[in-house]
This record gives sequence, structure tokens and C-alpha cells, in this order.
Amino acid sequence: MFILANGSFKSGSTWMRNVLRLMTDYAEIPEQYQYPRFSTWVDRYKLASFLDNVDYSTTNYISKSHIYSPQMRDMILAHANLYVFNISRDVRDVLVSYYYHLLRERRIREGFDRFYWLLGRYKAYQIQQYHAVWDIGTPNIYVTSFEKMKSDFAAETAAMANVLGLPLTDEKVAFIQEETSLARQQKERGEDDKPEHERFFRKGIIGDWKNHFTAEQLEDLEKIQTEGLSFLDSVKYGVMFSSRQKFKELVQPMTRSWRG
Repeated sequence: MFILANGSFKSGSTWMRNVLRLMTDYAEIPEQYQYPRFSTWVDRYKLASFLDNVDYSTTNYISKSHIYSPQMRDMILAHANLYVFNISRDVRDVLVSYYYHLLRERRIREGFDRFYWLLGRYKAYQIQQYHAVWDIGTPNIYVTSFEKMKSDFAAETAAMANVLGLPLTDEKVAFIQEETSLARQQKERGEDDKPEHERFFRKGIIGDWKNHFTAEQLEDLEKIQTEGLSFLDSVKYGVMFSSRQKFKELVQPMTRSWRG
């Protein structure tokens, strides 16, 4: 069997993948299909090759990714003996987490307000499209949320185990919860003594958006979620993200002031 832990960026897919890994003890995918520098990720451009060429009916594998494309979804679901576990998260908390992710990687140094108007609102639209791709009610897709796992970890873990037909004792649930706790993951990455903004696993809480969003931003975000992007915004962002070079050109003005 092959298990893919999938989610939009900064939604908890790493956490869910770690939970599933401890639950199943499945192997990492072969190195040639891994994303460079990250053994726990499948390179999405090599995913089709993995599914076509690796016999995961005799050896069980697990990996994670951020897959948004309906074409890739359909390609995945055309294969048998696999499950996709998808995790979503409140888009407001995703944007806050993504903002600090960019800060940690030194890709921006501006405040949240400028981040939102320049980049965050497009990312919010992208997350909305991700949800539409995966929330389709197919038997081999399990959909959960960051909020559900935080509020009732035992119940969500038991539900995932039930999907896979795996027994799960209360002791095993407690073990998984401890091993995948925020404190443990920070320690394993050597980040427990680092400042908050330098951690990959930063806070892991629900509702941190309340400390960042303005009323104007919330109103704009609600409009995007109900109406989508305007035609002019779609054209603007389409040009900006037409290539990696365009993305670099987008964030460069945000970094120029602090690089000197």
C-alpha cells in the first residue's frame, strides 16, 4: 500500500505524515523519487513514475506532498492500493504560518500587512482551489483538518487507523501524540531554543490569525473566498507567478530594504 499525506502549505501535512508513519511503520519511498533534501517528501514530478514502477503492493510506503492539480489528483486515484490523507486548516492561520515561514527563510522581512496585500491574498485563493480539488468524497481519500486533530487527537487518529484497517490501542495513541507533539518536533529539529520566528514548527495553535489580521484584510479575504479573485487580480497574479523568476522579482522589493 502507498499512503500520501497531502495538504496545502503550512496546514499540518508534516504533522499528519508523522502521525501516519508511527501508526503504520511504513517505509519511506525510494530515494530516486524523493524531493531533493527531504526524504519524507515525494517529488511530485516523479510521483507518476513511482506509482507506475514501484511495487507498493508488497512493500508499504508513505510520503507527503502539496498537490493542488486536479490532473495529478486524477492520475493518483487511477492507481489501486493507495490512500490519500488530506489535511486542511483555517486559511487565516495558514497565511500567518506561511508569513513566518518566509521570514525564517529570509525571503521577506516586511510586516504582515504588506505580505498580505502583495502575496497573501493570492495564496488564500490558491488554498481555496486546493480544497476544491480534494474534497470530492472518494473512498480512498480521507479528509481531516488541523483543527480536528488539535481538538480531539485520539478520535481523529482512531478514524485514520480505521480507514486503514489497523488496530490502535489507547497506549499507542498516547505514544503517537507524545512523539508528534510540537515540543518533540521542535527538539528533533534542534529548534527548541531558537526564537519563535526561526522555527519550522512555530506555535501550532488555532486562532493566531487574531493577532495579525486587520478588519480590512478580513473583509478582503471573505470576498476572495465567496467571489474569488477579480479578473484584474487574476491577470496580475498570473503574470507574477508565471515562472520562478517572476516570483523572485515579486519578493525582491520586500527584501531589498534589509539586505542593504
